[in-house]
Amino acid sequence: MPQQNEQLLQVLEISINAMNSLYRQLAGSSHAVLLTDASGMILNCIRKSAKKHSFEQVDLLLGADWSDACEGSYGIDTYLALPITHKANWTSSAAIQ
Repeated sequence: MPQQNEQLLQVLEISINAMNSLYRQLAGSSHAVLLTDASGMILNCIRKSAKKHSFEQVDLLLGADWSDACEGSYGIDTYLALPITHKANWTSSAAIQ
């Protein structure tokens, strides 16, 4: 388990700059940048503080399971298997209001 935690910390450290850069490119939108593991568990989320409640309402929280098993055919893990050009287009019907 300690090795897994160390690997997770490394992934988070490596990804944070890219996530922040992508979030800045989306500035002014209602988008968030999520980092998940291969199974669809949310590891990190960058979004406007004002959107926190909206994200919590649809369970877009750190540690939340957004796999197909939990969210149906639009789970994040489905889109992780697609080419990277499609990942930016992912959304959940639960998140659309």
